[in-house]
Amino acid sequence: MIELNTKVMVRWKYIATHLAKEFANLGFGGHYTPEHLAQCWNSLFDFPVQSYAEPAFMRGSFSVLYNLFMTLANLDSEEDVEKADKILALLKAITGGYNHNFVEQVFHDGGYELDLPSKESARGGVLNPLFHKEVIQNCSDYFKDRHYTACVNEACKAYNKAVQKKSGSNRDGQDLMFWAYGKDGNLRINKYETESEVNEQEGIKFLSGGLMRGFRNPTAHELKVDWKFSKDDCLEILNIVSYLFKQLDKAKVSV
Repeated sequence: MIELNTKVMVRWKYIATHLAKEFANLGFGGHYTPEHLAQCWNSLFDFPVQSYAEPAFMRGSFSVLYNLFMTLANLDSEEDVEKADKILALLKAITGGYNHNFVEQVFHDGGYELDLPSKESARGGVLNPLFHKEVIQNCSDYFKDRHYTACVNEACKAYNKAVQKKSGSNRDGQDLMFWAYGKDGNLRINKYETESEVNEQEGIKFLSGGLMRGFRNPTAHELKVDWKFSKDDCLEILNIVSYLFKQLDKAKVSV
């Protein structure tokens, strides 16, 4: 007796085409620029995008999105459910939120059944893709699971570790920040010559020190039941950490 393979073959090309067409149109006007799409991809994946678009029919954001989705759909080591999850994660990073009914219908028509959460329960589960990559890498899982205090703590710890590494110092916390960005330290975000440049450097020093004193230390030493950050608090603090990471990236090590 011959056994028939009853597994439905997912039409990934159909899914990628319709998603790319829809979200390229939504991004018309420059919102989904190549830079934005690349940043979203790099915040989630560490492998390159492959080329699948047909130049005669696909251009602009449509072709870029199609390549992104098809790259995920053609991952040989992944099951269909893992491919779908990755495509959905990328969609969330790109758009910040999307029409679940439309996406479910596209997947359904392509031979794959999704079970998406409601818009309300899904809201706010993905960090802003424009955050610094270290914030996204260290905090995304905590934020997704609504562990906002742990999310803040991880962001602060990551920044502290990055300053230690770039400055070559074993100092920690506020002491590290006040030294590294201070007059006798070795991190300079500008030429440190004019009054405005000194003021800017001092501002980064105090912001960094305040981050350690006001946000990292309490989350590290207090019980979670006694010291909690709300979702809004978390996002505000992550904005600060992301900004400081970007200042650290451009800082030069003086000798």
